Amino acid sequence: MSIKLKTELFKYTTKTKNILSADFKEYLFNDPILLYYSDFSKNWGDYINPYLVEKITGKKTVSFKRIYNPLNKPKLFGIGSILHHPGLDNAVIWGSGFIYPPKHLKGTPSKILALRGKGSAAIMEGFGIKHDNIFGDPALLFPTFYNPKKSKKFKMGIIPHYSELDYFLTNTQVKNNKDVTIISPLVKNDQVFEIIDQICECDIVISSSLHGLILTDAYQIPSLRFTFTNKLVGGDFKFNDYYSGVGINDHDVIHLDDLNKINYSEAYRLATTKELNFDLEKLSLSILDYYKNNN
Repeated sequence: MSIKLKTELFKYTTKTKNILSADFKEYLFNDPILLYYSDFSKNWGDYINPYLVEKITGKKTVSFKRIYNPLNKPKLFGIGSILHHPGLDNAVIWGSGFIYPPKHLKGTPSKILALRGKGSAAIMEGFGIKHDNIFGDPALLFPTFYNPKKSKKFKMGIIPHYSELDYFLTNTQVKNNKDVTIISPLVKNDQVFEIIDQICECDIVISSSLHGLILTDAYQIPSLRFTFTNKLVGGDFKFNDYYSGVGINDHDVIHLDDLNKINYSEAYRLATTKELNFDLEKLSLSILDYYKNNN
């Protein structure tokens, strides 16, 4: 049985099992936000969707992927490179982005509250879809309600993309460097703030994880993007999209060829505190106002 078929079978059995679940009862009787995101992932940028949407709106969320939607309620596309996914019809977009420019859209959204960046906006415009010029990844809102007081413990934090994490965790030279800490982008035991605490303990952070960079920028820690395997789907697109949404037209990137020969001095030199130019209040109010007016 193929991996794709196994995945679809798992999703089907999950939805069927959840017909009698608390989530489905919530869906039927309490009008929660029907949230579309990569909900089977432990990757921080995916995992925090329900927490953040509930925190900002004060409304309960239910995963669109885990229940049937017989009432055809609109779904909210949240954080992530998910706009190339099927199901844009009857969708509300809040800070989502594309992973790459698609040849066609898989549906037409009913409302765009915000987009991650101007690259995603240009794609929507190319398909004749209007938006309100509100940009930014919603993860940038975390400092508005969470600000840990952490002393610096490390000169450098390294946040690999989750697909590259094991390379770093198994490299003895990196692990034994007392000035460096490897920060996982995966959430353990529902600890959504742990990665933020770790970032704030570092003088600088280098990352091949998009949300590693976004969080580092949000908390005004000097950041630098790195590439390693060059196997990330979509290549540079999502990174350039994010930066364009916060008014950054260019950014430095270093490539790590050999983990035993990381040029730490170059990383320290190139890492910078990013000046973010976007409307944080509009990003937050866009979703608040929408659900206030559409209860």
